[in-house]
Amino acid sequence: MSERPAFVDEHAITLVVPVETAHAAVRAEVEHLLGRWGSSPVTRLLGTTPRAGFEVAEDDPPRLVSLVGRHRFSRYALDFRVESTATGSVVTALTYADFPGPRGRVYRTLVIGSHGHVLAVRRMLAGIRRRADA
Repeated sequence: MSERPAFVDEHAITLVVPVETAHAAVRAEVEHLLGRWGSSPVTRLLGTTPRAGFEVAEDDPPRLVSLVGRHRFSRYALDFRVESTATGSVVTALTYADFPGPRGRVYRTLVIGSHGHVLAVRRMLAGIRRRADA
């Protein structure tokens, strides 16, 4: 992607692990999801590029994992930022997306308006938490 899509939202979790452990948990969750989504009928239906829906655009340990992708109705990015705190770390998921044209607006309503996106991001963050705590 040449320029960043528009900001959509952000969600965060606090972990009682150092940033290096949090970053490793983010990477492990991302790899798990990319593997699972690569064979999903939904990604085939949407025509995602890459096939898994996302690819790692940047990995700057231990502070950032940035994902990008696109499909028929949207182009998007998802950043996982990891910051150190006095008691561990915070992982923040920041979503960016553009939804061009009438079909894009309908898709935005279905995914963002229904809160389906929020549930998906919270599920990803829960997976990161499980991996960090393991």
